[in-house]
Amino acid sequence: MRQVKKIFEKRLEKICEDPKLAEDTVLDQNKILTIIMIGYFYKIAKLIIIIFQVSYFLGIGYYIYCDLTDDLYSVYVLDYDDNRQRKDPTGDLHNFIG
Repeated sequence: MRQVKKIFEKRLEKICEDPKLAEDTVLDQNKILTIIMIGYFYKIAKLIIIIFQVSYFLGIGYYIYCDLTDDLYSVYVLDYDDNRQRKDPTGDLHNFIG
């Protein structure tokens, strides 16, 4: 945005050197509408990028959460459905120790 303002400042300085253009009140010499539109376009583009980044990382987090809960579901629920005993993750350790 600073670069855009500098470009328009240089343009305005050139206009101020010409007395006929400097005194003209009908023409928009500093192009304020263009500067405002560029500023809002920049803000909207930045907002869109932030929204995409946040939604991407939330989606990745949700994907990891779903993957973890699916693994837990298959360990605890599907074992009961197959009429097998639930696996004890520490059972092998207890048998090994004594």
